[in-house]
Amino acid sequence: SAGSVTLEDYGYAVSCGPIVHNRDKGLTEGIRRRQKSAVPLIWGHVIKPGACVEPASRQTQPGEGKITFVSTKRSTPPIRQPSIVLQRTTSGDQAKRIRAGFVHQSWIDKYGGFYGENHVVVISPIEGQDQAVDLKTLLRLLSSCAVDRRLRLLLSSNSVNITALRALTLPDPSQLDLSGMSGLDDNAFSAAIEKAYQ
Repeated sequence: SAGSVTLEDYGYAVSCGPIVHNRDKGLTEGIRRRQKSAVPLIWGHVIKPGACVEPASRQTQPGEGKITFVSTKRSTPPIRQPSIVLQRTTSGDQAKRIRAGFVHQSWIDKYGGFYGENHVVVISPIEGQDQAVDLKTLLRLLSSCAVDRRLRLLLSSNSVNITALRALTLPDPSQLDLSGMSGLDDNAFSAAIEKAYQ
């Protein structure tokens, strides 16, 4: 039924960043260079809506030179493919619940992967499964008013949790005219998504 399509059906997995920075012994500060058995940490503060994420440290902004690296010598492997990353906590007065950006292929090529801190939710392609839409389209879909309205109904606080994202109903991809929608402005795009839900 139309009510049962989820991110998993689109070919995407939702996970929460596993790194609690003040408890983790495997964090180091480094400079912008690939390390052998460590990958950069994604902090919530570097996520800007719709933008590619760049590495930084807890106290610095991207481009200031410092990066927090996470040792990959742990049971949870890093994510090694382009993904959507979003802030888990948002302020109640924000127009949209989802503040999300991308980890681009160039990051993966340069650093080999990433971990998210525990305030970051990661949406990444499920390996061995076809993705219904690409990351860019998925981010636009998740950021639309039509999807935002449905997500708000699942959230009890200003925190975007993985349970809600996994349960979030999305329009059936076969109802989306993706090539025709790419040129639409945000309002028309959201209207087209709303129509696809029916």
